[in-house]
Amino acid sequence: MIPLGDLPSSLDEFEGMEDEDIYIHCRSGARSGRAKEYLEAQGFNKVHNVLGGIMAYRQL
Repeated sequence: MIPLGDLPSSLDEFEGMEDEDIYIHCRSGARSGRAKEYLEAQGFNKVHNVLGGIMAYRQL
């Protein structure tokens, strides 16, 4: 897990994954939405935000 605030300094962990599916989640989906936007701005093409986050998953 990478906290949103640590994402810029952790980009090396995603090296070579620019065209691979990356799924991001958080508690409610808001922070993961910002992380998705950030990764897309960095050139990642297949970033997916798990809508509703962990809270939505718990309701299943």
